[in-house]
Amino acid sequence: MAEDAILTYLDKNELIVDSGEFAVEVGISHEEIVNAIKSLMYSKSVNAQDIKKESCKLTDEGKTYAAKGSPEYQLFMAIPPEGITIVELQKKLGDTIFKIGCQQANKNKWVKMGKSQASRKVEHVDDNVKDMLVRINDGETLNQDDIDALKRRKLISLQIWKGYSVKKGPDYALKRTKRTTDLTREHMQSGNWDGLQLKDYNFLAKGLPVQGGGHLHPLNKVKQQMEMIFGNMGFEEMPTNQYVVSSLENFDALFTAQQHPARDLQDTFFLKVPSTTKTLPKDYVERVKRMHESGGHGSRGYRYEWKREEASKNVLRTNTTAVSVKMLRALAAKGVLEDFFSRLGMSELRFKPAYNPCTEPSMEIFGYHEGLKKWIEVGNSGMLRPEVLLPMGFPEDVGVIAWGLSLERPTMILYGIDNIRDIFGHKGLKNSVMLAILLDKIEHATESSNVKYEEEFFTNSKGVKLFTCRWIPTDCEPKAIVFLNHGYAMECSFSMKGAAMRLVKAGFGVYAIDNEGHGKSDGIQGFISCFDDLVEDSSQFFTSVCEREENKNKLRILLGESMGGAMVLRLHRMKPDFWDGGVLVAPMCKLAEGMKPSPLMFNVLVQLMRFIPTWKIVPGQDLLEIAFRDPKIRQEIRDNPLCYKGRVRLQTAMELFKVTVDLEKRLKEVTLPFFIAHGEDDKVTDPLTSKLLYDTASSTDKTFKLYPGMWHALTYGEFTENTDTVFADINSWINERIAKGNSSHEREQKNKHDKPKKNK
Repeated sequence: MAEDAILTYLDKNELIVDSGEFAVEVGISHEEIVNAIKSLMYSKSVNAQDIKKESCKLTDEGKTYAAKGSPEYQLFMAIPPEGITIVELQKKLGDTIFKIGCQQANKNKWVKMGKSQASRKVEHVDDNVKDMLVRINDGETLNQDDIDALKRRKLISLQIWKGYSVKKGPDYALKRTKRTTDLTREHMQSGNWDGLQLKDYNFLAKGLPVQGGGHLHPLNKVKQQMEMIFGNMGFEEMPTNQYVVSSLENFDALFTAQQHPARDLQDTFFLKVPSTTKTLPKDYVERVKRMHESGGHGSRGYRYEWKREEASKNVLRTNTTAVSVKMLRALAAKGVLEDFFSRLGMSELRFKPAYNPCTEPSMEIFGYHEGLKKWIEVGNSGMLRPEVLLPMGFPEDVGVIAWGLSLERPTMILYGIDNIRDIFGHKGLKNSVMLAILLDKIEHATESSNVKYEEEFFTNSKGVKLFTCRWIPTDCEPKAIVFLNHGYAMECSFSMKGAAMRLVKAGFGVYAIDNEGHGKSDGIQGFISCFDDLVEDSSQFFTSVCEREENKNKLRILLGESMGGAMVLRLHRMKPDFWDGGVLVAPMCKLAEGMKPSPLMFNVLVQLMRFIPTWKIVPGQDLLEIAFRDPKIRQEIRDNPLCYKGRVRLQTAMELFKVTVDLEKRLKEVTLPFFIAHGEDDKVTDPLTSKLLYDTASSTDKTFKLYPGMWHALTYGEFTENTDTVFADINSWINERIAKGNSSHEREQKNKHDKPKKNK
């Protein structure tokens, strides 16, 4: 019955918008409708898209307060104008209502609770909690702050309703032919098996395969990255597979006294069999003994009787420094800690004096963890003491640097992990697997047989290291060069990979840059101190690409989405005649009204910005939920450590607001040929402002296209078929500009030749 209802409806209509509403309309339970949809999907009779709706429901406690009033209101009304004793009030209300009522009424400053007497502070109060509960029960919608407040008090619970929107599938028919499950002996004998429609086998009946098996744990990925960086810097890895060493190597050679508590800094395990080493280097033993007992070369030693028997004891190696003292002759150590960590991606470092028995001076290395808002130790280092080096035979004027680096804490900083349990043990296994899968996706996202992908860094005028990348077709000469400008909180290498690959497939070369504070570039994540600096960085990089010999005669096209659209317009203003065209995807010329703070809040934020510019305190909607339509992409962004999440930083918000105000005032100055693509249902940037830009700009070559039903993020955020539609229009527009010919460089050359020569 449910199946017939669905197929009959689709025969006359293109789409079932909501399976829940459809179930009510046809008088069939939603469960039956959903089961029928799943069955029809399996036979490819229909295609269905998930729908998710959130609603609030009163808890039992919430229902009680909706009927009788909130505890704070009941308590207030139970206190007469002349006051009442605490004992009498508690007896009147009951323990539970009295306790909750006191807490909330005091918080609201409605009452004064003395040691023995309770009295009112105000004459009249409104029971807003009861009003909100009644409104929710009646199906009304509250603002998010009120919902959060009621959820914290456990007066409401969030319920998620799931359904489908349904349209015809590739094998749609008004009457579905029943498929045969088994091919029987009778079918073969009768010969009618040839006309049977057999049901497909479900090879995943026992469950889906593991998503992308064989991924490295994040700790191993960072370990590999550290090994690769040191290898590229010219270092060789020490052999650390000797786990049993003598106490001479583990302690005495590192100038750790034989009876000193420093020998118990780590868990120390001595071997029973064999309990002692067979041989110790005689000369080395004598030099170590002499250094411990009497010192030398300015050291007084420890002044005790050193015992060979203690140094001969075998121990499970407690630290890698024991290996270091054996390898010092072969290593060319250099003081490169800051360079190493910056290559790893950690730009905020501090160094602090410390104590180690075997090094003097010693220094601890701290990295700033943005999520925890504090500095955490990521390594230790120091100069090996003469008491360690001289017994080994080094001259007095030789110094050796040693360091030990943490693996877990740099991993936490690099990937925004706040809790070490998220990468260790069975509780963190799921998180680690998902993070490992995402990191592999980012690394391999650009693999294609016809595309050459490369990455490099350059340093801007402020000394900030910025990440750039490029996608170049290998099966043809690029017809034009497209420069990608990402949106706020986004990055290029993974989030804009889809856009780049669609452009490369159309025959264009693509270049991109992660702005400061975004993606793999240095800077506080999500922090924009000055938008003009970002424009200058992009202009410097893009211009250098255009000036390369192989690109000089190619069209120069800027493409930007959201904040990237604002970047395109500012780059055009900086060099009005340099660029051949701009593609503006939901450009940030003006924020939607729902994204702006109130005038009062704006003034407060301006004052606070002087003191706490990097704080994440700007109120606003969750951009992920209103900008990116496809739930799978929303989850990808949540899992992507290169994308900034959380509230907008204070100064970032002010800079973006200033840019939109500036652009809105100067739309008429735009002379660049441009194509605007904007989603009709965009709730982040106003589609009307894009239309205003189209109407106001002085450009003689301009196109504006509004896409019905689409959201803000058109290049990475929509369903695949919608993104394909948008890029078909973008590629067509760029190809039309190519067909017209005459790039900016060609015009520059022509103008030079056309200038009249002065008579000598």
